[in-house]
Amino acid sequence: MQNAILYQAYGGPDFTNECRYSLLKYLQVYNLTPPSDTTIAIYTDTPEVFADFAPFFHHLHLLPLTTETAQRWRGSSNFVHRLKIEMLIDFTARFEGNVLYCDTDTYLLSPVQPLFDDIQAGSFFMHQCEGTINKGDNPSFYKWERFLSTTPIWYNNQQVQFDKSLKMYNAGVVGLTSDRKEILQDVLALTDAVFAKFPKHIAEQFAFSYCLQKSGSVKTADNTVAHYWNLKEFRQLLKTFFVVNAEESIPNLVKKLAAMDAMAIQHEKNAYEDLPFLARLFKNIRGQGWKIAQYQKRL
Repeated sequence: MQNAILYQAYGGPDFTNECRYSLLKYLQVYNLTPPSDTTIAIYTDTPEVFADFAPFFHHLHLLPLTTETAQRWRGSSNFVHRLKIEMLIDFTARFEGNVLYCDTDTYLLSPVQPLFDDIQAGSFFMHQCEGTINKGDNPSFYKWERFLSTTPIWYNNQQVQFDKSLKMYNAGVVGLTSDRKEILQDVLALTDAVFAKFPKHIAEQFAFSYCLQKSGSVKTADNTVAHYWNLKEFRQLLKTFFVVNAEESIPNLVKKLAAMDAMAIQHEKNAYEDLPFLARLFKNIRGQGWKIAQYQKRL
């Protein structure tokens, strides 16, 4: 069965740069010889940005995403993350096989084939478990627990059956086989129903988490796929990287990745932010505070 990794690189250079970085990391994992049975599919409004990658992939599909289509996929609520669900529905209507959707701010840490094997065997994937929607275990989900416990929610003639063992998964990665694509219609309907009553930015993440758990086994991809969602400063570094290396070949760009590993930078940022206030203050006074600019010198 064919496999596909799916991206949405739309809305500006920050997202296309993240996607290019993800493709370079993919080629790094496979030493520039990626598996022939895996398609890379990118919905984008700037296909020309990815032209140089074509010789290095057996199947690179650049699918047009116009402003009009993007707006329609956001729906009447204009919910940005609704677009992801519509894109998955569109893609699984034209592709048969195992699909791994990845946000652009993700990249492979190791070969992805084991995930595709599990998807083909019937498992679903999301990126990482963020905990049960239970304020006793996770106070940050207090509002979600209160909303789900007190509000009737209907979608596609079904009512949400909430219990406190329900887990919230990060939707930076979503994996399923196209044979189960009908679940995406439930995810879309539930997203709309939830967002109409509780307009939170992770409404779509909850819908994926709920529908996939109710339909089967959800596994996590965080050991295989890195997700640096909390490092928006990395976009500045990527912009510089691609400007400075504009004339470099893809193989040379892959070699240069050693100078900028997003998760290593994320860990260093986290370590700094976890310091006591006074420790951070003294570091800042000495000019040793964490800044993304310190990594520019390595490029």
